[in-house]
Amino acid sequence: MFRVRQWAAIVSVVAACGALPASITTPARAAEASIAVVVDEWSAGVWATAARGDHKALLDLLDKAPEGNPTLAKAVERLKADLAARDGKRAEEAARIRKELEETLAKDQGDLGLSQALRSAVALSLVVEDKASVPQEPRIKQLIQDADAAARAAEARGDWIMASELYYRLHLLLEEHGTYRDDVFRERRRLEIIRLYAPQRFWELRSQRRDAEIAWNKAHRKPEEPKGDRPDREDQDANQPLPPYNPTGDDFRQKLNGVDAGMVLEALGRGVAKHVERTPMEKVLRNALDAVRTVVTTTDLAPTFAGLADEKARAEMLRFLAAEDERIAKRQAAADNADLLSLVDRLMDANERTVKIPKVALLHEFGNGGMDALDEFSAIIWPDEIRRFNKNTQGHFFGVGIQIEQDPLGNIKVVAPIEGTPAHRAGVRSGDLIKKVNGASTIGFTLDQAVDNITGPLDTKVVITLEREEIGEDGKTTRAEIEMPLVRARIEVSTVKGWKKAGPGEDNWDWFMDPANKIGYVRITNFAEKTDGEFDRAISQMKAQGLTGLVMDLRFNPGGLLDQAVAISNRFIDPSTPNPFQNRIVSTHRKDGAVVEKQTARRAAARLSGVPVVVLINEGSASASEIVSGALRDYAGADAGVRALLVGERTFGKGSVQNVWPLRGAADAAVKVTTNYYHLPGGAMIHRLPAATRWGVDPNLTVNMLPQQIADALRARSNSDVTRNDGKPDPARVEAEKTEASGLPAVGPDLQLEHAWVLLLSQVARPTNQALLDQPTPTRANP
Repeated sequence: MFRVRQWAAIVSVVAACGALPASITTPARAAEASIAVVVDEWSAGVWATAARGDHKALLDLLDKAPEGNPTLAKAVERLKADLAARDGKRAEEAARIRKELEETLAKDQGDLGLSQALRSAVALSLVVEDKASVPQEPRIKQLIQDADAAARAAEARGDWIMASELYYRLHLLLEEHGTYRDDVFRERRRLEIIRLYAPQRFWELRSQRRDAEIAWNKAHRKPEEPKGDRPDREDQDANQPLPPYNPTGDDFRQKLNGVDAGMVLEALGRGVAKHVERTPMEKVLRNALDAVRTVVTTTDLAPTFAGLADEKARAEMLRFLAAEDERIAKRQAAADNADLLSLVDRLMDANERTVKIPKVALLHEFGNGGMDALDEFSAIIWPDEIRRFNKNTQGHFFGVGIQIEQDPLGNIKVVAPIEGTPAHRAGVRSGDLIKKVNGASTIGFTLDQAVDNITGPLDTKVVITLEREEIGEDGKTTRAEIEMPLVRARIEVSTVKGWKKAGPGEDNWDWFMDPANKIGYVRITNFAEKTDGEFDRAISQMKAQGLTGLVMDLRFNPGGLLDQAVAISNRFIDPSTPNPFQNRIVSTHRKDGAVVEKQTARRAAARLSGVPVVVLINEGSASASEIVSGALRDYAGADAGVRALLVGERTFGKGSVQNVWPLRGAADAAVKVTTNYYHLPGGAMIHRLPAATRWGVDPNLTVNMLPQQIADALRARSNSDVTRNDGKPDPARVEAEKTEASGLPAVGPDLQLEHAWVLLLSQVARPTNQALLDQPTPTRANP
């Protein structure tokens, strides 16, 4: 810590020599002014050191913070202690996982043992500092080879669940290289097909896999395992059978209602015409045929599609598909929409002669396969998907207004009703269990099933049956069933959240994580139609109370609307400040690099120009959130009026533009096609292309967290997002309030958030006058 008395003595001498302005009339005031300069230089040094990503130098500089601010001193002390605790836990977890891995590899345990060993290897890669070194270890290299062979053997014998599991864990281990990306996608698509057309068979496959794992755990794990602070959700689930299958809402005919050939033809034709990579029609047609081949070769669909049980019919259909594929591969001229139409007609005829798959199912899979040939983000938005798509982009949906989760026993549980909604007015409470929807039991429901059955068209009726725990006057607990008829209404979904709820309203937030130093916090969950308005209201409330610095949390933000990303960026970027980017926030480019469109900043929108902001990012930050974080980093790096730091980990790398077109004659279906790529103001492309070594947006300061810390941090944020209305105390909130009573925000295990707060504190917290000088004596200044 700097000694302020030494600075006071030096400045007093300088003042006596007449070297300070006449307006400084005392050595104390002169000392205070000089120390302010020192503090400013230290603050600037902290910011610059974090900006260049030197974590060690940053901690050294924080250790030398000027005296006089006890909050800053406690904050630095806690940060160092939390970092040491993380590193200790890292070493402990790595040792535990290595031991578990060695024990698993030492036994001949078949596919399940290989999968468990892969799981341990993935866990190890997420704990150690050098993730890339794990796959290079000799034992893990051998594990990868063995698991690869096992995955391909499982796929060949039709064990789709095991093949998918092995491929997925191999992909997680080698994700940087993308080695198993196509394998994961192929098996995921097959399982999606089974889930759609044979949901009970899908449940049976999952149940068999779960039972096998329970037996494996009993045979190979010690009673005290797993170790650690508490078992993770996967450990808990792995030792419980699946709940019974529930068929409610699982009829594929209802889901595919409205799908027709015109819809598929238009979607694929537009995809080929508009795709950024100008993917040829031939590739689309061959991929579409391959998707149909997947359906025909998946014998688990036979209970639904009886024709697949006929070996002769199946073989004839496969011969047709092979012949068509060969014909397309050999053709000289480019295929076009006429060839697409002709192929669909021939496909329908061949299907009727052979396996007789329902036409709507064949079209659905042909369409999905064709769109998959473009890229992973281009797709047909089918009628049963349009509601969820609109909810994510428009920020509203039609339902009853309850936030739900699935508890460890598989119950659909109310987290909280949203204020002012039908559920809130009817008296739904936090902790209620939803046992029935329209008389149908929810046992075995997935969350998606629950959402699909509770939501629906505007002004329609839905009846939910709740199970509520009541405590009587005698202290005994009883459970009562309550039937609630509700009418669906338009539910607005807030995309901008604060530090903690201040009341039941969707926009009723306490925005300050550090009220004493006026450091605000906003978390943007996604970028929807009204995100900028919500953000502006939050900023207005904070500025009215003296906002000095802001944490903007974009972690796990999957993106959203481009105009909203531009609007939020513009709140920090003032075009009147000279910059080398011609005020550009983002530009869209064709494959050849040609500029298609530029989005630039408007002066009137820059409400936060010059306010220090720390943006939190991680691998879950994608698309629009990458545009915002990347633009702020570029402007800050160019010293163009933006005081921003990025803290966390590299973002996802989804920097492609999807245009959405409604399909003619289908008011409830659309097609989205990747048409361009985003470039940041400095020229970098965000998107992760195949074989790319650079993508996404890198933080200024990399701060990694252990998996359990991430899970705990997410849980803490989730707890802060709701206001319970059941009258029960929230233990997490009580614990947080104890921490906040000490003058420090309750950042819990969230090291990234803690770094953000300390960095902002270094910019806005000033030493007190008493700390600057002890009882200064006024003197006359030289005339």
